[in-house]
Amino acid sequence: GGDEAFTLTELADAVAAASGRAVTYQDMPEAEFAAILVGSGLPEPVAAVLAQSDVGIRDGALLVETGDLAALIGRPTATLDAAVTAAVTELG
Repeated sequence: GGDEAFTLTELADAVAAASGRAVTYQDMPEAEFAAILVGSGLPEPVAAVLAQSDVGIRDGALLVETGDLAALIGRPTATLDAAVTAAVTELG
Protein backbone atom coordinates (compact mmCIF):
# COMPACT_ATOMS: atom_id res chain seq x y z
CA GLY A 1 0.00 0.00 0.00
CA GLY A 2 0.85 3.64 -0.04
CA ASP A 3 2.68 5.42 2.74
CA GLU A 4 -0.57 6.78 4.19
CA ALA A 5 -3.79 4.82 4.65
CA PHE A 6 -7.10 6.46 3.81
CA THR A 7 -10.79 5.72 4.18
CA LEU A 8 -13.30 5.58 1.37
CA THR A 9 -14.87 8.74 2.80
CA GLU A 10 -11.50 10.46 2.48
CA LEU A 11 -11.21 9.18 -1.09
CA ALA A 12 -14.64 10.59 -1.95
CA ASP A 13 -13.67 13.93 -0.39
CA ALA A 14 -10.45 14.01 -2.44
CA VAL A 15 -12.33 13.23 -5.67
CA ALA A 16 -14.86 15.96 -4.87
CA ALA A 17 -12.12 18.49 -4.20
CA ALA A 18 -10.19 17.61 -7.36
CA SER A 19 -13.20 17.47 -9.65
CA GLY A 20 -15.28 20.28 -8.22
CA ARG A 21 -18.26 17.94 -8.11
CA ALA A 22 -20.23 16.59 -5.18
CA VAL A 23 -19.01 13.09 -4.34
CA THR A 24 -19.97 11.16 -1.23
CA TYR A 25 -19.26 7.69 0.07
CA GLN A 26 -22.15 5.87 1.66
CA ASP A 27 -21.35 2.76 3.67
CA MET A 28 -24.26 0.34 3.68
CA PRO A 29 -25.04 -3.09 5.05
CA GLU A 30 -23.76 -6.01 2.98
CA ALA A 31 -27.25 -7.31 2.13
CA GLU A 32 -28.44 -3.87 1.00
CA PHE A 33 -25.40 -3.39 -1.22
CA ALA A 34 -25.86 -6.87 -2.73
CA ALA A 35 -29.53 -6.10 -3.43
CA ILE A 36 -28.59 -2.86 -5.20
CA LEU A 37 -26.05 -4.73 -7.33
CA VAL A 38 -28.64 -7.39 -8.24
CA GLY A 39 -31.11 -4.62 -9.04
CA SER A 40 -28.49 -3.14 -11.37
CA GLY A 41 -28.33 -6.40 -13.30
CA LEU A 42 -25.54 -8.39 -11.70
CA PRO A 43 -26.13 -12.08 -11.09
CA GLU A 44 -26.82 -12.80 -7.42
CA PRO A 45 -23.59 -14.81 -6.83
CA VAL A 46 -21.47 -12.02 -8.31
CA ALA A 47 -23.30 -9.39 -6.25
CA ALA A 48 -22.73 -11.46 -3.11
CA VAL A 49 -18.99 -11.73 -3.77
CA LEU A 50 -18.66 -7.99 -4.44
CA ALA A 51 -20.68 -7.08 -1.35
CA GLN A 52 -18.62 -9.45 0.77
CA SER A 53 -15.43 -7.96 -0.68
CA ASP A 54 -16.65 -4.50 0.24
CA VAL A 55 -17.08 -5.62 3.85
CA GLY A 56 -13.53 -6.98 3.84
CA ILE A 57 -12.16 -3.71 2.47
CA ARG A 58 -14.11 -1.75 5.09
CA ASP A 59 -12.66 -4.00 7.79
CA GLY A 60 -9.08 -3.44 6.59
CA ALA A 61 -8.45 -6.59 4.52
CA LEU A 62 -6.48 -4.56 1.96
CA LEU A 63 -4.66 -2.38 4.48
CA VAL A 64 -0.92 -2.70 4.00
CA GLU A 65 1.37 -0.61 6.17
CA THR A 66 4.70 -2.26 5.46
CA GLY A 67 6.22 0.43 3.25
CA ASP A 68 6.85 -2.21 0.58
CA LEU A 69 5.52 -0.09 -2.28
CA ALA A 70 7.80 2.86 -1.47
CA ALA A 71 10.74 0.47 -1.18
CA LEU A 72 9.84 -1.16 -4.49
CA ILE A 73 9.53 2.10 -6.42
CA GLY A 74 12.45 3.76 -4.63
CA ARG A 75 10.58 6.86 -3.47
CA PRO A 76 7.71 7.85 -1.22
CA THR A 77 4.29 7.10 -2.62
CA ALA A 78 2.04 9.91 -3.78
CA THR A 79 -0.39 11.36 -1.29
CA LEU A 80 -4.08 10.64 -1.79
CA ASP A 81 -4.75 14.22 -2.86
CA ALA A 82 -1.88 14.23 -5.35
CA ALA A 83 -2.86 10.88 -6.87
CA VAL A 84 -6.53 11.84 -7.21
CA THR A 85 -5.72 15.25 -8.62
CA ALA A 86 -3.43 13.67 -11.22
CA ALA A 87 -6.10 11.13 -12.17
CA VAL A 88 -8.83 13.75 -12.49
CA THR A 89 -6.52 15.96 -14.55
CA GLU A 90 -5.62 13.03 -16.81
CA LEU A 91 -9.29 12.22 -17.38
CA GLY A 92 -9.97 15.84 -18.23
